[in-house]
Amino acid sequence: MGPIRRDGGAGDRQRGAPRRILLPLSSTVPARAATEVAVALASKLGAELDLLYVRSEANGDGDGSNRSRLAVYWGGTDPVAHRMFSTVSDVAREAGIWPRRITTDNASRSAGILDVARRRDSNLVIVGVEVQDVSGAVHLGQTATQLLAEPDIGLLVVALGPR
Repeated sequence: MGPIRRDGGAGDRQRGAPRRILLPLSSTVPARAATEVAVALASKLGAELDLLYVRSEANGDGDGSNRSRLAVYWGGTDPVAHRMFSTVSDVAREAGIWPRRITTDNASRSAGILDVARRRDSNLVIVGVEVQDVSGAVHLGQTATQLLAEPDIGLLVVALGPR
């Protein structure tokens, strides 16, 4: 990758840099590392930051459908989503970023992420994963593997080794 050049007409925004970053939320250690990367990149590049919570049957908080319903999240009764949004929003605001909070219902986490990334025209999706050794092969998890298979989605995987 070559040097990043300034785009003279776009103020501090950099040519070819992401304009909108999507950060799917999770309560894992790798997700917290992905948060740090997403906030730093959004701050440095002047990009918008969207926070995404995917409600699904796997989380025990969705309706089990495969449809994706996109909604801006302003509060609500889901304590897990509220806690994650608040924690990550606080980190972002300390860096001068005011993220948009989005929820979606989808039985598949990766399908929900892809749907929102496309609807919001996200240039970059950042996910945190714990690298797993599966019979001597590196495995990044089902969600990251499915996202990597999509050629039209920019993806940054923050991978942490096993503890």
